Amino acid sequence: MRRLIKLLLAFAVLAGVLWLLSRVGPWLIIDQPQKSDVLIILGGDENDIRLHQGEQLLRQGYAGHGFIDAVISSVDFGRTPAQNAEEYLSRAPQDVRTRMSVCPMTADSTKEEIMAVRFCLERVGARRVLIVTSDYHTRRSLSVARKILPQFQWSASAARTQVSQPKWWRRRGTLRDVFIEYEKLVFWKLVESHL
Repeated sequence: MRRLIKLLLAFAVLAGVLWLLSRVGPWLIIDQPQKSDVLIILGGDENDIRLHQGEQLLRQGYAGHGFIDAVISSVDFGRTPAQNAEEYLSRAPQDVRTRMSVCPMTADSTKEEIMAVRFCLERVGARRVLIVTSDYHTRRSLSVARKILPQFQWSASAARTQVSQPKWWRRRGTLRDVFIEYEKLVFWKLVESHL
């Protein structure tokens, strides 16, 4: 009888862990894009999912202009990410090329990136801004933006990653991304937002 109780208890704990895992990834996602003056595609894109999401949102009329946040302080194969973004835009279709530009920066965190994008936003007179970032990064980036630059009205669009997929926790890389994002979110809420 004790063995059966232990087995049932272990099963209940396992079911609880699986239920919790199914909710912690999707909780990070805020996908509520609003019509905006501009959209910003945050740096750190992987496989151009943020870039393609931003292009699609521009075509759908969510913003009149888009910025690609790109770092000028690091170099890979002789070029900065900002130079690569500029080259991409020079070859992009006309509807993208004429409505998108690079917002160069030296930021190394979401907080620094949001602070740096202020210049680009003010240059075009933006008031409403749509953040385009990976789905698991939307909650924190929106929180950072609203705290750091409250003079703007912010919304977010989630570029879909594996975190949006059912049973996302079965993929090691996705599980890692979610736990790292929770670590950064907790640090932001408890420490960095108060500095």
